[in-house]
Amino acid sequence: MPPCQIASIALLNRIPYYHVNLMPYFSDNGIINVAADARILASIVDAGYGLLQGADEVTVFGSVKEEVTTLPEEERLIQYCQPSSWVVGTSSLQILPINQNRLQTTLVNRHSSAKIYLNYGTIAEVGKGICLMPNGGSYEINKTNPYKGVISAVSDTANATLSGIECM
Repeated sequence: MPPCQIASIALLNRIPYYHVNLMPYFSDNGIINVAADARILASIVDAGYGLLQGADEVTVFGSVKEEVTTLPEEERLIQYCQPSSWVVGTSSLQILPINQNRLQTTLVNRHSSAKIYLNYGTIAEVGKGICLMPNGGSYEINKTNPYKGVISAVSDTANATLSGIECM
């Protein structure tokens, strides 16, 4: 059976939190290899209400440490940032154009119940791409996760607010 995504985890090292797909971390022996000194173990057990079905979700909260590195002197520093806000609906919306000068972008889902899906490209689709969970789900593009192209968004609900900042 080919691998399929069965889990993601909210990492609380930033506020608002963001989601990371756990599929690449699963091993054959039922554990999740997150780092050399960290593991997450989960077991779904029928507690009298049945096992997970359909749209059921399990949320695992945890924390991570980020390695802080020094910025090389020749590295280009952020000079300015442009804050933005978009109303995202059920039709794809291009939120950011190609920007070869982009150094950092942070996008935050401000809606209380809608999921917003991001795509690197001109058309975003509900249920595909990068999912920003309600109430502050976020995604960041930066020097270790660079992307200079078009970014589009779509929501599973009309009138979801997405805020962000793009830095050059």
